[in-house]
Amino acid sequence: MKSILSRVILLFFFSVLFLRANAQDEKHCGNIEYQKELFQKHPELISPINILEDKLNNLDVSQLQKNKRGNYIIPVVVHVLHNYGRENISDAQIHSAIKMLNEDYQKRNPDTIDIRPIFKPIVANVGFEFRLATLDPNGNCT
Repeated sequence: MKSILSRVILLFFFSVLFLRANAQDEKHCGNIEYQKELFQKHPELISPINILEDKLNNLDVSQLQKNKRGNYIIPVVVHVLHNYGRENISDAQIHSAIKMLNEDYQKRNPDTIDIRPIFKPIVANVGFEFRLATLDPNGNCT
């Protein structure tokens, strides 16, 4: 009985090690599968996303403004969906979120010391700053 139990434990141990080793080798992002599923459920999203991707791929960065540090300024529009209840968020929360985005993308957040050593050589200030948009695509104030 003891030998059967020890074999089962040993088999379990090696199974876990094998599965962990395989899981670590696999570099998988679920975005592609999620996007396929989303497009199957909502095919009407395909065209607007393709248009957006085309605009981004053909973006003339020379037309973008830069801040004093030379970072490109990315205008951001925030849509808050709510029913006039507790789920609504304040302007201060929106400004805080934009601040956090900038800290993360400009490598200014305090937790950069926690970056795993393997990723430290590739962490960088990406060279842009998010700001709330002041004009819509037609040049009207937002």
